[in-house]
Amino acid sequence: MKHEVGDLINGTPKTNTLRGVTYYELVHTLGQPTYNEASELDASQVKWVIEWQDEVYTIYDWKTYDREYTIDELNTWSIGSKMPSHAFEEAIINLIYNNWGVNNDWGVNWKHYNISQIK
Repeated sequence: MKHEVGDLINGTPKTNTLRGVTYYELVHTLGQPTYNEASELDASQVKWVIEWQDEVYTIYDWKTYDREYTIDELNTWSIGSKMPSHAFEEAIINLIYNNWGVNNDWGVNWKHYNISQIK
């Protein structure tokens, strides 16, 4: 079933920060970003939308205004959600540093929205 991803992420302001993680580590772990083009006013260049433990989270760059910088140099990402969750941040870090990616079975119930699921 296709979801209106924009509706899912309404009301998910920044609640946490993911530090020391590159774009390439996120792509390896989560797959391609849900939104892979600059947002309105270039506030973010890429954004992942993830549903985990019945909550919706976003991981995105914020106001870098530069796609090349975001992809090649950025290592501090914003996490958006309706409720702050350090457990989500820890789960992402564990996935990255344990080299568990989208092609591995890591036993975590999550849903990554990709562009084909956007109406």
